[in-house]
Amino acid sequence: MTSLGWLDGLKRCQSPECKKFFIGRSNVKWCSKTCGSRSRVKKMRKKNKS
Repeated sequence: MTSLGWLDGLKRCQSPECKKFFIGRSNVKWCSKTCGSRSRVKKMRKKNKS
């Protein structure tokens, strides 16, 4: 698979709690919409607390 280039887009999810890997476009940060939403909400709540 690696020699065929199938894993060129392999990335790790940017959410600290998530340990998943995924294949996606270069501008995608999270493995799913749910994971991205959780991460954004957590960041916003942390920002609003201070």
